[in-house]
Amino acid sequence: MAIAYVIGAGTAIILLMRWLWWRMNSYGDLAAQIGGWIVSALLLFAGAFDTMMAWLMNLPSGVDFSTDPDLMGASMLFVMVAVASIAIIVSYLTPKEKDSVLQSFLLKARPFSIGWKPVIQSIEEPYKEIEGLARTLFSWLIGVGCIFALLYGVGQLLIGSSLIGIICVTLFIILFIASIKRIKADDRAEQQLDSNIN
Repeated sequence: MAIAYVIGAGTAIILLMRWLWWRMNSYGDLAAQIGGWIVSALLLFAGAFDTMMAWLMNLPSGVDFSTDPDLMGASMLFVMVAVASIAIIVSYLTPKEKDSVLQSFLLKARPFSIGWKPVIQSIEEPYKEIEGLARTLFSWLIGVGCIFALLYGVGQLLIGSSLIGIICVTLFIILFIASIKRIKADDRAEQQLDSNIN
């Protein structure tokens, strides 16, 4: 399971970078994919970074960075930073995507404007993202709260803490309804945006 989490962390950062950063190109993507597998293998199976990370994190003797289950989150973060670094370096050292490809993607996908400003400035029309970064992060927090409230609430009901369980399940229902309303509002806004473009 730890292997899947660590390798998946590298893949997740690449998927995010494709959407959040205009300069990410196919060379950076490919190099990061390959590099992620290599870094993960060196970390998990060869312990190649154990000495360096033990020094950086001041780990007690006998604790290996690569095998200690308590350090799995740190291992995931390590792989994410390594993969992102590979993607950034290779993307900057290789040609950027054609302007027409970037502009086409921008107008179809409408990603957050924060990482796409050079491309936005190159188009000859006002740009409106489907959903702002702050709104997306708030929606994410509602979703996370919804899941945790349900899991914790059901767990409390099963072990006999009915008051806490009822409060958490009630919170889940409120957050779930809020999530559905936000999804519907976002869907209406996206349809309105598409109709304005067409």
